[in-house]
Amino acid sequence: MTYRDHLISAMELLAENPKTFVIGYNSSFGGTTLCFPKERRPEMPLAEALCAGVANGMSLCGYVPILLMERMDFILHSMDQIVNHLDKLALLSNGLHKPAVIIRTATGNVNTPLLTGPTHCQNFSVAFRYMVTFPIIKLQWISSIIPEYQKALERALNGQSTMLIEDRDLYFTS
Repeated sequence: MTYRDHLISAMELLAENPKTFVIGYNSSFGGTTLCFPKERRPEMPLAEALCAGVANGMSLCGYVPILLMERMDFILHSMDQIVNHLDKLALLSNGLHKPAVIIRTATGNVNTPLLTGPTHCQNFSVAFRYMVTFPIIKLQWISSIIPEYQKALERALNGQSTMLIEDRDLYFTS
C-alpha cells in the first residue's frame, strides 16, 4: 500500500464516526476523502479563513471537523481563526468552550515533473509550533498515518485540536 492508500484508509476510519465532517475547498483532497458522504464534505469557497471559521463553529456545535488545507502555504490566510480562535478559545472562556478541529494539510510536491512552484510547497510547521498549544505532527512514515489520525480523532473528541502534515512527495511511495 502506498502513502496515499494509507491516507484513504485513515479517512475511512474517521468517516465511520458520524460526527466527522470534511471542511474545505477541493474537498475530495486528491480523492482521499471520497469515503465521506457528500453531505459530510460540503464544497467550500476558496477562502481559507472562512473554512477555518466554519470548522471552529461546527466544532462548538459538537462535530469533529477535518479542516482541509490542501497546501500549507495557504494556511497563512487562516492564521487568525487557527491561532487566536481555535487554539485560544478554551483559555478565553475558562474552559467553557473547547473547539477541536483536525487540520489536514500538505507540504512538498517538489519532486514531481510539474513543480508547483516555491509558493506551493512550503512548510510552516516550525512557526505554528510556537503559536499554538495543540500537537503538530508531520506524517513522515507510512506506518504512522493511520495511528496518528486515530489519535487526532481521540484528541478532538476530548476537546483538543491536531494539525497533521502530509508530504505530497511521498503520496505514491510504498
